[in-house]
Amino acid sequence: MIGTTYPSAPVDAETASLLRLIAGDPLHAEDRAAVARAILAAAAADGGRVDPNQVRKRIPATVYPRVIGAVYQALARAGVLQSEGWTISDDRRGRNSGRPARVYRMVHRAS
Repeated sequence: MIGTTYPSAPVDAETASLLRLIAGDPLHAEDRAAVARAILAAAAADGGRVDPNQVRKRIPATVYPRVIGAVYQALARAGVLQSEGWTISDDRRGRNSGRPARVYRMVHRAS
């Protein structure tokens, strides 16, 4: 449900718009909202560039890990994110450190 958010932050209009694009299992609605906020914040901080290493720093530890990739995929399919290249992951917790990770650019704001 769109109105359900991660307890630490309300859903602003832009995040709510993204969530409409990636609506799915209500069990993970709060997690999707947290990931969407992290992606928006990383893009805003870096001129639209979405580096997964920067996004991960903004995602609460309580987020179910499999939701993260699903949110990226949904936003890319919806045309909100476009692949821009690669970086090297620094994700030690997820055991992905040293592996290639896709970098995106936010090309379309959800409405």
